Amino acid sequence: MNSTDVKRKNKNTLLAIILLAAVVVVFGVYFGIMGHKSGPVDVSELKIDGTILKEPGMSPTFNLTDNNGQAVNEEIFKGRWNLVFFGFTNCGYVCPTSLAALKQMYEQLDKQLPAEKMPQVIMVSVDPARDSYQRMGDYVHSFNSHFIGLRGDDGATDAIKKQMNIVAVKMAAKNGDPNSYSINHTAETFVIDPEGRLRAYLSFPHTGPELSKDYLTIVNNLS
Repeated sequence: MNSTDVKRKNKNTLLAIILLAAVVVVFGVYFGIMGHKSGPVDVSELKIDGTILKEPGMSPTFNLTDNNGQAVNEEIFKGRWNLVFFGFTNCGYVCPTSLAALKQMYEQLDKQLPAEKMPQVIMVSVDPARDSYQRMGDYVHSFNSHFIGLRGDDGATDAIKKQMNIVAVKMAAKNGDPNSYSINHTAETFVIDPEGRLRAYLSFPHTGPELSKDYLTIVNNLS
């Protein structure tokens, strides 16, 4: 093989190497783009102790009173994430269990998140006959001063219960006292986004760490 043939072979080899490198770069860029393409989150891949809706759900409308005696409506949900559950201050198990877990969650998240990412925790009373706004305030604030209690008259309470498919059945006291009844009610916590739309249900019973994990999963993927 003369020197011209060697030079030609070396040149062809160099061209082949350059071409191969170009192909590798093109495929790398292509698969990199495909692997990081933007688009809707597949909520079925998000794991929480509850259910994330495939599409944003209903936006409840209501007129209630907060624990300061101020009239509020659905605008209270706007601008931040909300964790909402329904209960009553004479509740013996579900409500204090949920609030204790939410208290623990809130304290954990407060160490990790800026104020604007913190959830607004709201309890809505299903017992307007006994739960005054002052009583609601005393109750939720015994767990955390940032928590909010809402209540309404019978009509307003029934309206929001119907919108959010809340079951609340009054159970007569065994001693026959008409004022000592209990209420069996829906125990899930509802996740409502900053636009006021229902996005997920968190199953009962909860623990603080589980709620923290689930809240971060939802907010980090659906914001």
